[in-house]
Formats: sequence, C-alpha cells, structure tokens
Amino acid sequence: MQVFKTYAFTEDDPYPILIDTFFHEGAWWLIASWMGNEGGARSPERLVRLSGLPFEEVKGKPYRFLLGKVLPRSVLDGKPQAGFIVKKHQYFRHGPTPPGRKPS
Repeated sequence: MQVFKTYAFTEDDPYPILIDTFFHEGAWWLIASWMGNEGGARSPERLVRLSGLPFEEVKGKPYRFLLGKVLPRSVLDGKPQAGFIVKKHQYFRHGPTPPGRKPS
C-alpha cells in the first residue's frame, strides 16, 4: 500500500494538518485512523472519501493533495455528515497503488 499525504484544515483549528491518504476501491481515501496488531503492522481503520471533495494534486510539496474544503472534526472521528462519505475499514490487503491511477 502506498500512502501519500493530504494538506487540509479542520474546523476550529487555525493550523493545517497532513492526513495519510491512499487509493482503495477505485477512489482516494483519507485515513482518519489506523489500527494495529500485535506484530506492529498497521491497517487503515476509519476512512473519509477524498474523491468527490474539492481537492487538487500538487507537485513539489511534502504532500500530494490539497483539500479545498474544511473537514469537520466529527467526520474524522467517524461520524457521517452531509457531503462526506465515512466508512470503517475492517480488512485491508496490502499491495501497491495501481500504476497510472490518477485521482478522480
């Protein structure tokens, strides 16, 4: 799994955050939280769909995406809200991001 960063702002926070982001099931997803196992491996746990939100891909920065919409903190905590797709990810198969995939 190839993980990138998204530059974003959250409600009531004047400072931007970098959120881990990956390509899964034909879309880009923000990883709001990770789950680990006793072996130390991590898998995405709580996801917010980036595809469908106003964002742009950037070059020459320490992040790949710039989100043009403020994220409610409750969405990152896993609470659905109008305009955001939130899901809990139960299982993840590790693998590379498909070649030639561009954000949609």
